[in-house]
Amino acid sequence: RRALFAASRGLAAFATSEPGLDDAVLDRAAEAAEALRDAADPPPAAPPVSNDASVPTSFPLFESFNAIVDEDALAGGAAAVKIVRPADLSAVRPAATVSEVVECLRATADACTLLANDRGNDEKGRWLRISLVEHCALRCLPMPAPLDAPHDACAWATVATNAERVEILRLAALISRQYCSACLSPKEPPTRDADANRYCAAGAFLCVIDAAARLKTIETDTGRDDPFCRRYAGRADRAAAGFAAGAVAGAKVFDAVSSTALLLDPACAAARAATLDYLRSLATKPQIFSWTEAEPIKALAPTDRGLLGEIATELGFPTVTDGVDLLAAYFAGDERDLFDAAPALESFRDAHLGWRMLLAPRLADAVQPPPKRKLWRPGQLATTWTAKKGTVSVKVAGS
Repeated sequence: RRALFAASRGLAAFATSEPGLDDAVLDRAAEAAEALRDAADPPPAAPPVSNDASVPTSFPLFESFNAIVDEDALAGGAAAVKIVRPADLSAVRPAATVSEVVECLRATADACTLLANDRGNDEKGRWLRISLVEHCALRCLPMPAPLDAPHDACAWATVATNAERVEILRLAALISRQYCSACLSPKEPPTRDADANRYCAAGAFLCVIDAAARLKTIETDTGRDDPFCRRYAGRADRAAAGFAAGAVAGAKVFDAVSSTALLLDPACAAARAATLDYLRSLATKPQIFSWTEAEPIKALAPTDRGLLGEIATELGFPTVTDGVDLLAAYFAGDERDLFDAAPALESFRDAHLGWRMLLAPRLADAVQPPPKRKLWRPGQLATTWTAKKGTVSVKVAGS
């Protein structure tokens, strides 16, 4: 069997494709291959290595791996990949206890936040937010029983913690901004049935935040619950009737705007009846926050000053310094000390004002519609309170 030493594939192919070659031709081809191999450059000789030195390794063409590439020249061209963040609408479920109320409100606030940040389709997100908040208010949140007809089966008769109560008030304020920003659409006017749903949802939330403020917690009668809620519910160090936030004025407005509303949803009719029953049961209590659409908020009412004075006195805060009344500054938040010690007061103030504005017959009269045919961002509807020389004022975006 003859062997062929070829230096290239061509010689091998030539040799194998010509079976009739004689021995002389094959011998000459072998000699040519040997000559080509001897003429090639020998590999570099490795330097001698001692026992302690590392063995050098030679990698030919390794410099191609270290090629300098201009990465800035490669940037651009491909669009950023869009990330879909779906809103969990099914997480808003009916609540039977205070803990479930907190979960329901937090799920509503989280879903509304994602929908509000969907800049690509504002109209779809706007209607989803409206439907979700109304579903939460009319079908998921338990309505409190009237104070003059308490019921043990009422969800608000269960014992909760002070942290859950403050969280309910905070979430109610956040959801009011989400709902208000979604209702103020610059593209189309609201319909009668949409206004009816707005009235009933706002009335239900006003009852919920009032019930949350007078909720009995495990810290009740220990002095470790929120000072504002303790005074508001009449569970302070002395017997008192407590207070009610705009129940008389709110009930009149709610009854007037909802009596002729187009209540197409049975849940709206049930919520309207429950709201009127609850607000009327608060009519005998001292009224605070009796704000109306007829005039802007300018000064604290005597009952407002009385409640703030009791809280400040209990916590050791001065009410007057160098002849300057500090109650208005406490209420507006210019003096943050009172809000830091009684956080429920700030959340209750903002939540009550937010849902109270949503009872306006025409929402555009309470809050100016957004300019340039765009929706308000929920954060733009946050209230800004200021105090000056004993008077208070509040400003909402565009109002």
